Amino acid sequence: YRREHRLPEAESMERRAVSILEVALSAGHPRLAGPLSKLAAVLTDEGRFDEAQALFEHSLAISVRPDTLLSYAAVEWRALAFRSAKN
Repeated sequence: YRREHRLPEAESMERRAVSILEVALSAGHPRLAGPLSKLAAVLTDEGRFDEAQALFEHSLAISVRPDTLLSYAAVEWRALAFRSAKN
């Protein structure tokens, strides 16, 4: 949905994925980092930067290797910072 710019549907789908994984695993499980980053990316596209930043930071904190610059969360968080700086 995100690629089709159907952001409300994308947000709903990503929130559902996060909710399912939080119940199945735990809120701090490393496998939750990817879905959190995807949800944050949708929120960024919607212009909801504060919410997105909090999710990106949480995603990085629970990542197995949070120090890698190649992680999805780090790349998306840097994109968020760039977009915010342009505004």
